[in-house]
Amino acid sequence: MSPPKGLRWKLAAVLTLTAGCLALALGGIDVDVALDAVAGFRAWMLLPMALCYLCAHALRALRLQVLLRGEGDAPPYTRVFSINTVGFLAINVMPLRLGEAVRPYLLWEREGVPLGRALAAILLERLLDLMMLLVMLLGLGFVVGLPAEGLTVEGIDLVSAGQRAVGFAVIVGVVGGIAVVLVGDPALKLIRHLPMGERVAQLAERFIEGLSALARRPLRLLGLVAVSVCIWALTIGGVLSVMAGFDGIPTTISAAWATWTATITGMTLLPTPGFFGAYELFCSRALWLFDVNVDVARAFAILLHLGQLGFTVLIGSLFLVLEGLSLRDLVRPADAKESAANAPAQAAD
Repeated sequence: MSPPKGLRWKLAAVLTLTAGCLALALGGIDVDVALDAVAGFRAWMLLPMALCYLCAHALRALRLQVLLRGEGDAPPYTRVFSINTVGFLAINVMPLRLGEAVRPYLLWEREGVPLGRALAAILLERLLDLMMLLVMLLGLGFVVGLPAEGLTVEGIDLVSAGQRAVGFAVIVGVVGGIAVVLVGDPALKLIRHLPMGERVAQLAERFIEGLSALARRPLRLLGLVAVSVCIWALTIGGVLSVMAGFDGIPTTISAAWATWTATITGMTLLPTPGFFGAYELFCSRALWLFDVNVDVARAFAILLHLGQLGFTVLIGSLFLVLEGLSLRDLVRPADAKESAANAPAQAAD
């Protein structure tokens, strides 16, 4: 079955954007210099990178399990870890962010987690990550000497643009969540009058429950923040490991901080399929701040991306098999959304 016409246009636009980013990132690359840089790479440094990413995955699953718990029970940690890993595989291989639907759907279908609670937990997870990204962006100027024009990519200051976009998202998430909690039933009644209001209101109820549970347990909230800090620190550690495998690239925390902050900001603003193009463009441009050779920076960006993606695909595929699923099961987001939308009302309670 061919995708709907609207989806085909969106997919074409995203693929065009991906091609444009790749052209900007790799256009005019000196292949010989890049290949020499890759040939000199100390491949064993991929091992500490993989260890850092594995630990980060473990902590992400722990954080999601705590968020799913709310006032009740949550699936066992091993089940959350497995589904979370498959979900991140889907996010990385499916276009248009359609992979975001996989985790809540699998949690509902396989573990009986109410769909509203699963969606609310993942929204809270994303809000924590956005807050961490905002801290990284705000702190970038303190750890790296940014030029007067900032970190520019095609004339746009990525740091300034990222701070505004991520800051706005965080403010909307926090203020909106607090407002809905404080207003309570009147806000939910208003939401129910909107298109698809009943489903949105059910999700809002679960989101309120999640926020309220955290507000009543400040130590749990502080623990989640600490876990989020560790996740991001481990990711930066993975980036630093790959940096240490290259000649001509600085191996400092500030360089890894700047590189990962620019990369994840670009990926957030331009979520291309597999993040190809956006990843290479923003990762390589960040290294220009440290006077890294342009072609060496590009080689590093490609290798780092392939290393991260390879790890995600490898571990995700392993748990995909253990779950008895196939990629075909993950590339049916429309069917998944339709099934979730037509789920019995009690699935959202």
